[in-house]
Amino acid sequence: MPDAATFLLLDDFFTILADTLIDPMLSCEEAKKILGEAEQIFSADVVSRTVKHMAAEITVALSHRYPLVLSIMGGAVVFTGQLL
Repeated sequence: MPDAATFLLLDDFFTILADTLIDPMLSCEEAKKILGEAEQIFSADVVSRTVKHMAAEITVALSHRYPLVLSIMGGAVVFTGQLL
């Protein structure tokens, strides 16, 4: 499971992204350039296993309750669905 340093890394990434982007819509060329220069931090398998682990922990912690789960951003819908 990712540690606190991983979450700080992601927080730094989003802070830098928010500070540097003036127009949040990238052109196709810009998106391809970013993807081409991106460094993979975790494999899809590691991410999948981590999400399943988180889901299991949430199930244990909240199995006797009925929580209201809200996805705030559009991209969070898939992640939230994987947790349920």
